[in-house]
Amino acid sequence: MTASGFASLKPLVLLAVAWEFALVMVASLFSPPMGSVGKEVGLPSSLVNFPVMDALFFHSLALPLALVLILVTVSAFDVGGRMKAFIVYAGTAGGLVASGTMEYLLVTHGSSAAYVVMYIGMGLEAAAAVALLVALLPRRDPSAGMRLLGRDLTKVAMWVVAAGAIIAVSIGGYAALANSQFYPSTALSEMTSLETIHENLIITLIGSAVVVLAVRWFAADRYRGTPGLFVKIGLYGMIVGVPVVVASMLSIAATGVGLMGGVTMYMGILLQAALFVMFAIMYGEGRRLHVRNPLAVLRESLTFGMLFIFFWVNVAVTLPGVYVAVNLARFNGQYLGFYYEEIFTIGHEHALITLTAISLMMLVALMYEVRGILGAIAGLAMTSGYVVATLANLYYMFYLIPNGPTFISYISDGIALMFIGVLAAMVGIALSKGGPRKLRPPMMEAAAVTN
Repeated sequence: MTASGFASLKPLVLLAVAWEFALVMVASLFSPPMGSVGKEVGLPSSLVNFPVMDALFFHSLALPLALVLILVTVSAFDVGGRMKAFIVYAGTAGGLVASGTMEYLLVTHGSSAAYVVMYIGMGLEAAAAVALLVALLPRRDPSAGMRLLGRDLTKVAMWVVAAGAIIAVSIGGYAALANSQFYPSTALSEMTSLETIHENLIITLIGSAVVVLAVRWFAADRYRGTPGLFVKIGLYGMIVGVPVVVASMLSIAATGVGLMGGVTMYMGILLQAALFVMFAIMYGEGRRLHVRNPLAVLRESLTFGMLFIFFWVNVAVTLPGVYVAVNLARFNGQYLGFYYEEIFTIGHEHALITLTAISLMMLVALMYEVRGILGAIAGLAMTSGYVVATLANLYYMFYLIPNGPTFISYISDGIALMFIGVLAAMVGIALSKGGPRKLRPPMMEAAAVTN
C-alpha cells in the first residue's frame, strides 16, 4: 500500500464522502428523528415522491459508499497501472453520476433520458467492481504475513468478500427487473424476497470488507501468538462464512422458507468472526500506542472507537436480532405483531447500515492520519453518536407501544453527534498532508505483538 497512491485519491475520496454526507444530511430532515429540525427551517414533513421512489433513494446513498470502499481497497491492496486508472475513474464517474441521477428522478420522476444516464452510471461502477475483483485475484506471495496455500490470507479474504458482493449486486439487478422504480414499464411480478436478500447481503459484505481493510491497515496479519490466532480465526471465518451465507440466501430465495429468521441468523456469523479480529487489533494497538489510561484511549478515539462499535453492534443489533429470529412466532403473535416486525426490520437494517458507513469513515480518517483535536472529536462524536442512536433505537423497537416515541429524541441526538464526527473527520482529511506517511506499521513493530 503506497502513500503516494493513496494521497492521489484524496480529492475523489473527499468528493464521494461529501456527496454522501450532503444526501444523508438533507434526507434526515424529513425523517421522524430529525423532523423537528426540518420543521424549524420550513421544510415539509415528508417527501411526496419518497414512498413510491424509496429504492432509488437508498441506492443513491449506497453507490457513493461503495465508491469509497472501492477507492480504499484499490490503495490498500496496491492495485496499479491501467487497471487502477479504470477502476478509479470508471467507479467515480459511474457512482456519482448514477447517484445524482437517482436523486433527480426522486424529485422530478425524470424522463427516459435520465434513466439511460442512470443505467450508464450504474454500469460503469459495476464494471469497476468487476475489474477490482479481477485485480484482487490472489497469487502466491512468500512475503505475506499469513498465507493460505501460499497466497496472502488477507487478500484471499477480500477477494471472497468482493466476489460475494458481485453476486449480491447481481441478485439485486435481477430483482430490479420487477421494480417499477428502475424499469417503469416492467410487467414482471415483484421479487420481494430477492430484494431483501440483496439488501442484507450487501450490508453484511460491506461490514466484512471494512474488517478485512482494518486487518490490512493495522498490519494485523503480522501478529503472532494469540492475537495472530484470533486474526486467522476472523479471516477464515469470512472465507468460509461468505460462501455459506450467499449459498444459504440463494437457497432461501429458491425455497422461500424462513426468510427473515434465516437472514438475521446468518448475518451474525460474519459479525462474530469480526469480533476475533477486532479484539486482536485492540490488543495490538493498545501495546503499540502504550495505552495505559482512559485519557490515552480518548486521544486515539478514532482507532478504539472503530474497534469498539464492532463489539457494540452485537449488543444493540445482532443479539436482539437473533432473539427475535428464535422467537419469531411469539413476536408475530402479539397485538399488532406485523407492525412490530416491520418496525424491527427497518430499525435493524438502519443500525447495520450506519455501522458500515461510520466504521468505513473512521478507517478512512485513520488512513489519512486525522489526529489531534480533530481526530479526538471525530472519534468520540461518531462512537458516542452510534451508541446513543442504536441504544435508543433498541428501546424504540421493543417498547414501540406505548412508549416508543419517547426514544426518538435520543435517536436524533445520536444522529447529530455522528454528523459532527463525520464533519470533523472530513475537515481533518482535507487538512492532512496529502496522505499517511506509512499506510502500514513497520513489520517488526507489528510482529512484536505476541502473546
